[in-house]
Amino acid sequence: MTKEMKKIVLSVIVALIAITANAQVYVGGTFGVGSDKVETEGTEVKNTTFKILPEVGYELNEDWSVGTVVGYEYNKSGDVKTNTFTIAPYARYFFLNSDVVRLFADGGFGFSTSKTKGNDALNSWNIGIKPGIAIKLSDHFCLVAKYGFLGYRRNINTLGDSFGLELTSEDLSIGFHYAF
Repeated sequence: MTKEMKKIVLSVIVALIAITANAQVYVGGTFGVGSDKVETEGTEVKNTTFKILPEVGYELNEDWSVGTVVGYEYNKSGDVKTNTFTIAPYARYFFLNSDVVRLFADGGFGFSTSKTKGNDALNSWNIGIKPGIAIKLSDHFCLVAKYGFLGYRRNINTLGDSFGLELTSEDLSIGFHYAF
């Protein structure tokens, strides 16, 4: 490695250390389990869902955080079982800060792959903004809720896509963060 390269690498390391010196690590996420019965064409189908979406991130300063959600979801609808893996990195901007309530917008990219026995994997991705609220309960613990999605979603296998604002129950998540 040349002297110039060493200087550049050292400068990047020093810059990253300076940026993250005031960073605060947080962990958390969402967890869900549900079951319902749907009647279609005279047949009752039982649906069961389980999902766990852990989250880890860094608060860079009062206004900005970066993080990612990595998770797993299991769905069973009748005899059909589907397993889904998701990864969704984001940058979070807090546009309203008070002592207890913080409003934010997550801008990010998500990728999911789902597999149902006997079928090809179904892949999808999205890019967009999710608004949310964080309610501080203590110096280290807060409740976090996100609702809605504004952006673009693409189903790679079927080439189906959508763009716009979605406000469905599937776009609601409630979880927590623990800051170290």
